[in-house]
Amino acid sequence: MLYRNISPRPRKSRSNTSSVRSISPQLVIINRDQNDALRRDVEEIVINFVNAREKGYNFVSVADCITKTIDKQIHEPNLIFYWLLNNQNTVQYITLLGFFYFQDINQSIGQENKRKGFHLFLTAAKMDYSIAQDLVADCYCFGHGTPKNPDLSFEWYQKATHNGSIDGEFGLGYCYDMGIGVKSNLIKAIQHYKNSSKKENRSAMFLLAQCYDLGLGVEKDYEQAINLYKKAIEHGNTDAYHHESRNPSPTPKLSKSRNASPTPKISKSRSQSPLRPHSRSQSPLRPHSRSQSPLRPHSRSQSPLLSLHSSLSRCTSPMSSSVCSSISREESDAIKRIVDEIADKFIELKDKGHLDEKITKFIYEIIISNDREPFQIYDWLSSNQNTVQHITLLGYFYLDSIGTNEDLKKSFNCFLTASKKDYPIAQDFLADCYNFGLGTIKNEELCFQWYNKAYEGGSINAEYELGECYKSGFGSKERNVKIALEHFKNSAKKGNISSMYWMGWCHEKGIGTDRDLNVSINWYKKALKNGNLMAQNSLDKLQYKLNKSIQTSSNPSSSEDEGDENVDNESSSPQNQKENSIVIPKHLDESEK
Repeated sequence: MLYRNISPRPRKSRSNTSSVRSISPQLVIINRDQNDALRRDVEEIVINFVNAREKGYNFVSVADCITKTIDKQIHEPNLIFYWLLNNQNTVQYITLLGFFYFQDINQSIGQENKRKGFHLFLTAAKMDYSIAQDLVADCYCFGHGTPKNPDLSFEWYQKATHNGSIDGEFGLGYCYDMGIGVKSNLIKAIQHYKNSSKKENRSAMFLLAQCYDLGLGVEKDYEQAINLYKKAIEHGNTDAYHHESRNPSPTPKLSKSRNASPTPKISKSRSQSPLRPHSRSQSPLRPHSRSQSPLRPHSRSQSPLLSLHSSLSRCTSPMSSSVCSSISREESDAIKRIVDEIADKFIELKDKGHLDEKITKFIYEIIISNDREPFQIYDWLSSNQNTVQHITLLGYFYLDSIGTNEDLKKSFNCFLTASKKDYPIAQDFLADCYNFGLGTIKNEELCFQWYNKAYEGGSINAEYELGECYKSGFGSKERNVKIALEHFKNSAKKGNISSMYWMGWCHEKGIGTDRDLNVSINWYKKALKNGNLMAQNSLDKLQYKLNKSIQTSSNPSSSEDEGDENVDNESSSPQNQKENSIVIPKHLDESEK
């Protein structure tokens, strides 16, 4: 079956090292064996998807799980996406396609397709698929792809629980806890938390621990609370780290002058904070979305309870608020060393052309390995804006909501400030902002100008981006593939993995240079070795074409010209399409020529 001519929008996913600004509408054939292999791989993704959801992973963590599975299978997300699009014959496939839309795992769809994701969830939910029902309930609870509706959210959590969804039961407990679509009832909430916690839902473990910790609906039991925090940590809930590290002693009494009670009173406005540790209200729409990541502890500004614990951990005495206004010289110096380590890795990864999600992952790994929390680094950066490196790093923290809430406007202003001081890394990020409309209005001309300034200042990644601009004519007023190739070549030699990929592509297609498949293969291999997984797909297809060409040339009944034609067109005959294949848009290594 032929797909309609589907061409994803250009450059929708920011800093995607292997993305293209426009996708060629050419088609490629997938034969029956390849289709069967894809089906097996999709089944593996479905299993991991369901397991992650039922264990209480947030949307980011689930998307990360899917992406890792695809990477392990050495597939491009778009390939799985188009296969799902053509195989909507089970509730599992319908739901998974909805999640691809919802999280933009396809990397080119765009935020407006949350609505498509919701409608696919709803379709599968009406067929009594519990995972989809849980997702629909989340959407109604937090207004994703549809207006908020507490009553419908509660109803769908009930249906999901009735049909066996573990995370659905956690959601039902959350509704009783917060009074969402039903009268608040902590006794029922705790019962649902206990049930889903026993079935290894890490979010339920965390919230049940908080109930024992604070005496919410149960008698205080610090030993039980600590045990549950530890279990939550073992199952990957990073929110529990801070609580588990506390001594199991009664909640400290605060100064009377602060009018605080020994047990913090948590209001019903908690719907975005302590009782939803995986904060679906901020679920991201892109694989490298600037929302909560699986490594990211809960944001202080969204959680009264965590704010209390954070403030206590930062003060030498909980009685004294003045101590919290500053940190010791030794602590400041220690954090500065961490910031310097982050800054070095930050620059290295950016210039090598890695995705923001990988940059953010390394930042969290550095922070966690130094026994610090993201908000501590953010606070220090906010108070130490005396270098362009610190200004730029603070901008990135706002961009990817590290230790603070996402604020694209503040992020843009930080990049602009550092850019005006001729810092090339900031100029590269500023160009990204104009490219994708992050904190400012999209502007192709300014995007091109800032990439050019960053390149002139020595940014390796900016030279790759400049090559992209010339390749497609984006903001450069003219399309010049030879100039593009020169920029790709220069930045590839300096270690940029995106440029390595495009060097392989240009030599494979003969774009801006003579066609040379040996050179192409070498560049693809370099790109793959350095972390560009898309190069694997190009290598596989190129090897297939070469093998096919050898087979054809050894056939005496075929002329050389006919053989070349057969390499690209043999499998696209109507008979073969009908009997052995499905057809998907060719997006893995094709761009505007």
